[in-house]
Amino acid sequence: MKAITSLFSGIAMLFAAGAAHADVIYTDKTYRDFDASSAYVTFNVATHGLVDDLNIAVEFSKCDNPYIDPAGSACVGRDTPFENEIVMRLVGPDGRVLSLVEYGTFDQGDTPGIGRITMTFDDEGAKLGKRVQAGAFRPVQSLSLFDGMDMFGEWKLYFEDTTRSDPLEVFSSSLIFNSADAPADVPEPTGLAVFGAGLFALGALRRRQRRQA
Repeated sequence: MKAITSLFSGIAMLFAAGAAHADVIYTDKTYRDFDASSAYVTFNVATHGLVDDLNIAVEFSKCDNPYIDPAGSACVGRDTPFENEIVMRLVGPDGRVLSLVEYGTFDQGDTPGIGRITMTFDDEGAKLGKRVQAGAFRPVQSLSLFDGMDMFGEWKLYFEDTTRSDPLEVFSSSLIFNSADAPADVPEPTGLAVFGAGLFALGALRRRQRRQA
């Protein structure tokens, strides 16, 4: 009986670990360009769960003319990219607005610009510098503004390029929620193998006990 109790405890711990904080990721992969223009990218989050942590990943470029377009990676133009023109904000389902990048957050940047990069906004990231660069950085305002609220609902990312020429090109953007309340992921194959082995061992133990009775 002690062996059976230990086995079930191990199985319970396996699935409890699988049900721990889950990442819920919503991604928009539509290419968009902004040149003295702005627009919202909408995410309809259909998952319920209280937000423990929220990160945002944006793949974009800010180059001198011309556009590098969806298939491009490096800046083609040979002049100043004017990274100071970038504006990015997040609007939550309840209407509260959080600044990720504001006009003047970055300086003008060096010729010809860094090209296509992914910047992740993360409260645990490095301090946001004056240059556009790949990596994880703290946004202008803390994303903890949304901690504790239900992730369900319509979220909107706002993108703006404030001045004509030197376009802001957005290739993809993602909202990355971490929540203990989100639906647990399906156990990985390794976990299922351990679970199956446990059930097999339990059956063998019961058969041995019946033969000894």
